Amino acid sequence: MMPEGPSFPVCSTFVQELFQAQYRSSLTCPHCQKQSNTFDPFLCISLPIPLPHTRPLYVTVVYQGKCSHCMRIGVAVPLSGTVARLREAVSMETKIPTDQIVLTEMYYDGFHRSFCDTDDLETVHESDCIFAFETPEIFRPEGILSQR
Repeated sequence: MMPEGPSFPVCSTFVQELFQAQYRSSLTCPHCQKQSNTFDPFLCISLPIPLPHTRPLYVTVVYQGKCSHCMRIGVAVPLSGTVARLREAVSMETKIPTDQIVLTEMYYDGFHRSFCDTDDLETVHESDCIFAFETPEIFRPEGILSQR
């Protein structure tokens, strides 16, 4: 006995062999009871959509020096964690050492808040105006003594 409906082509790929199937539509005439069948092939591939582990934040970096200038950068930070991760991301992007970065939220009317490394990163929103100020290198007397 022959199977009902068209068969898949012989030269199929492994994707077709694993994920191809057919929809079968069947209609019956109410007068003569003749049945008509149509077959439509389809591919069924379900792929999981990964959940994001990071989110973007835009930071305006203010460089120090005689020719100080600003640059707006985008960094990816974890969904949860501390502001220390934001400071590290800014440092990696700008090559400024982490201990020479001061993170603040600032608007046209002035400073609104400064951030500590232990602050929760969830308190920083994508719409906040975050500034990263490069500070001068910290003077360490023990560094001079060890260089002698």
